[in-house]
Amino acid sequence: MSCFRIPKSILDAVEKECSNFWWGKVNGRKQLETWKSLCKPKSLGRMGFRQLESFNKALLTKQIWEIIPNLESLEARFLKARYFKHQDIMDANIGNNSSFIWRSIIWSRQLIVKGISWRVGNKKRDSDILG
Repeated sequence: MSCFRIPKSILDAVEKECSNFWWGKVNGRKQLETWKSLCKPKSLGRMGFRQLESFNKALLTKQIWEIIPNLESLEARFLKARYFKHQDIMDANIGNNSSFIWRSIIWSRQLIVKGISWRVGNKKRDSDILG
């Protein structure tokens, strides 16, 4: 799940099987609660199961998060040479003949774009400023 985007149909089928395994059915009806409600956090009194599509996207986003500061890693050098030679990974396009891994990484990039922010400062770490 950390290298490829798993198709939604497969993830839905796996979630359905997990739900059936945990709760089963009686006369064609679910015994307890819906899978969605069981994926809610334990702090809300639920089971805290993971929604697989969100988990898949988070693992792929972690790949980008590891590439950004480590451009000298083997993975980063390979992807940079192939897909974003003259630009930043955040500005790279999918391209016409890109691999499934690259398309999966680009699919997850929106999470970083959504949560990224600029921090204005004097280029010192917080520990340097605070003493």
